[in-house]
Formats: sequence, structure tokens, C-alpha cells
Amino acid sequence: IWHSPDDGRTWIRQPTGQTMPLNRIQFLTATHGCAVGELGTILITDNGGDRWRIAQGGGRHVALLTIHARPATLAPELIARVSGEQGYR
Repeated sequence: IWHSPDDGRTWIRQPTGQTMPLNRIQFLTATHGCAVGELGTILITDNGGDRWRIAQGGGRHVALLTIHARPATLAPELIARVSGEQGYR
């Protein structure tokens, strides 16, 4: 996430630690915000975006369906990665 405290003259990078694309960011106050993204990723900050934490899914997991026309191109490491509980919903 990139933040500009001076209307775009300078920008500060605020890493989230997530690789999933984010679709929307909303701040309720200057310090409390939420970001949502792909596969149900939900991030929360209480310090203006300096640190982000995952809103855990309460035991829920992403549903995953894979259909492959060419089994040789199957990427089992990707399936294993997104199938585990990583905060995705």
C-alpha cells in the first residue's frame, strides 16, 4: 500500500505482508482502517497503516476447484498454498 501524507508530493510504502491483490481500502479514522482483496483477504490496521494484520477466518477455508486440460501443467504447490488457512475466506 502506498500512502501520501502531503497530497501526492511524496509517497510512503506501507507493506502488508500479503501477496493477494487488494481491491479496496477504507479508513474510519486516521489510525483505524481495513483493506479487502482477492480470495476474501481482510487486513486491519490500528496505527495508520504502519502494520497490517490478517482478520482470521474463524476456521473457514477457501473453496478451491481445479480443472486441468493438461495435467502436466498442474501446480500442486500452488494448490497446497491456497488450500491452507492463511486468513483467506
